[in-house]
Order: sequence, then C-alpha cells, then structure tokens
Amino acid sequence: PTWAVGVTFHNTYIPNIHQWNGSQSMLSMQKTYEQKVPAWDRGPHFYLAAGAPTPANDGIWVMTPPDTIGIHAGECNTSRFGIELVGDFQKYAQTNSQIRLLVDVIVVLHNWVGISSAVVNAHRDCMLGRTCPGDAFYRSKQVVIDMINSQLVNSSPQDIWSEWGTAYPL
Repeated sequence: PTWAVGVTFHNTYIPNIHQWNGSQSMLSMQKTYEQKVPAWDRGPHFYLAAGAPTPANDGIWVMTPPDTIGIHAGECNTSRFGIELVGDFQKYAQTNSQIRLLVDVIVVLHNWVGISSAVVNAHRDCMLGRTCPGDAFYRSKQVVIDMINSQLVNSSPQDIWSEWGTAYPL
C-alpha cells in the first residue's frame, strides 16, 4: 500500500496474554470497536499473541487487511500499520518471544512496502496523553527499532507466517 510509511504499536491491556483466547478474543475486540460511537468498521491491522494459555492461540491475528487503512491511533491511522501486542505492559514487561514476534512482523511489513529502515512509533507518540503501549514496553522502543534495523540490513525477508501462524480475515 502506498499510504503506509511505518508502524504504530500498541498493547491490548485487556485482554492480557493470560486471558487471550484466540478467535473468541478477536470477536470480542471486534464487538468493542463496533460498539464505539461512532462505530468503527475497521481496527488495528494485526494482533500478535505469544505466550497464551493455549499455544494454538499464539500467532498473528488479522483484524484489518494490511492493504487497507486501519483505525487505531488518531492521526497515525492514515500512514501506519496498527499492531496490537497482546499484553498489559503497564504492569508487566514484555517477553523475548513477544518482542521477537513484533520485530519479525514489522520487518516483513517494511520489506513488503519497501521501507529500508525502521519507522516505528507507539500509540502515545500519535495521541498525547495515552499510556499505550505501557511504560514497561515503551522503555524498550529503541531496542525494538535497533532489532528491526539489524534484521533489515543483515537478512532477507523471513517467512514468519509458517512459524507463527496466522488466522485471517476474521
């Protein structure tokens, strides 16, 4: 998509990774967006789950197709993919698996669109006064950017879909 210049990452807060139940959680998120006033007909592009109670619920979940502008972060909607990392990172630090999944997905998206270095921000960077993606995760933002840049420079695009799995569209 020609509109995409980067990624905005978020955390779900609720459900957190211990509450994540795959398609049931996605349907609940969809219902939440539909009940907003005005109703949202789209949401973030991807939900990433690593460490769910049922391993079959881990992976890449798609809410909005990546060739469509999503709704997720105010002014950043029209220029960035929205990625929700399942977890409450205000209370808990993200795991290495969660970081790796986020980095892998961003690298694939950057390669797909032709972005040669990390263009990444957090929800709070787009909308002042927000705490998303939580203080614990926000402190790692530069680490995530450095990991993305390292992969973009030192490797070819990885086929992460077979490793992480994907369920889409809802």
